[in-house]
Parts: sequence; structure tokens; C-alpha cells
Amino acid sequence: MLSRCGSSGRYRRTFGTERRQVEAALDALVVGVVIVDRTGRILFANRSAYAIGKRNDGLSLGSLGLCCGRTVDTRELRRKIHAAATIADINLRAVPASMVVPRSHGLRPYVVTVAPLRGAALDMLGSRGTAVLFITDPNLEPRRPSEILEQIYGLTPAEVRLAVALGAGKTLDDLVTAFGVAKTTLRTQLLQVFRKTGTSRQAELVLLVARHQSCLLRSQGES
Repeated sequence: MLSRCGSSGRYRRTFGTERRQVEAALDALVVGVVIVDRTGRILFANRSAYAIGKRNDGLSLGSLGLCCGRTVDTRELRRKIHAAATIADINLRAVPASMVVPRSHGLRPYVVTVAPLRGAALDMLGSRGTAVLFITDPNLEPRRPSEILEQIYGLTPAEVRLAVALGAGKTLDDLVTAFGVAKTTLRTQLLQVFRKTGTSRQAELVLLVARHQSCLLRSQGES
């Protein structure tokens, strides 16, 4: 069932627990993610996509789907969405198709990549979308690992601070002095971090933080 989230007007589905986790992960991305059906109608848009559409400086989100500032670009986007839907129908392997969307105010253009949506990814996102659109804004800086940890796992600021510090190689003894808190408090926070992130050992947590950091560094290097 398609729904709109509060006054924000973001396009959402009613997710179960597992799907809400997928939604949270997509919301943590600096890249805009839009799920559409074969007509281009929007079934889901993450926070970044909604923010991009709200700026209305080259792309907008509305009842007609994702629209570009120029009619010729909107037509090309629709063509790519239709091609992705056709590929998803006949289960062919495909290379995602990209296009550049001009913006106003002299900003670097958006890059929109369209890919078929099928298989496990389709099941996780409601089984109705046929294409996924990734919108890259070259003018934005990637989010910090602390923001991602807070958004995906629901960590408190104190828990995020602890997780990031441990990921940087600090020990609890180091942090007693650095944070000015008791070691028992840090241990309590660490147990909460383990519970929320699905880890059970400090080494696993450090690896988790490192993975988020490596993803951000890779995206910076590829941009």
C-alpha cells in the first residue's frame, strides 16, 4: 500500500520490520533513491531524493513521477524507465543507463542512473516497482559514518561517539579520560550498541564501523 509520510510528502510504503530496516538504510544514503513502476509513478523516495525534488532546481517529484526541468530530459528519463521495466519483465542482464540532468544557478548537473528492479531487491521493496533510480548530486559531501550509524541503527549521540571512537582504535580505558565518564557507563553504552547493531564483540563492531567508512571513502574516490 502506497503512503505519504506526514507533512513531508515523501512517498512511502507500509513496511514490516525488515522492510523498515531497508528503508532506514536507503534514507542514510546521500544518493537519492526512487522506486517507480513501469509508468514512472513513484512508489518510494528516500530522504535524499525528496530533498532533491524539493529544491526543484532540475528535478522534481510529483504525481507524474520524477520530472526534469527540460521536457526533452523528462522524455529521455521516461524512455530509460520503460527500457528498464522491459528488461525486468524478460529477466535479461542489463547495464544500468545513466543520464545527466542540467540544473540552475550554475551548479553541476545531477546524474540519474536507471536500473531494473527484480529478484530479492524487488521482494524487499514491495513487489510492485519495476525500476530503481539513483540520483547523484556532485555538489554534496558524503555523510559521515556517525550520521549513518545514528540513522540506520538508531544509536544515541553518546553511543555513536563511542562506536566511532572504538572504530578508530581507541579502548574503553582511553575513552574514560577522553569523554570524562565512568567506565561502567561506557560498558552500558557498549552493550546498547551491540544490541542495536546486531554485534556481540568489540571486534565485530570495529569491523562494522570500518565497512561504513570504507564505503564512503570509495564513493568519494569514484566521484
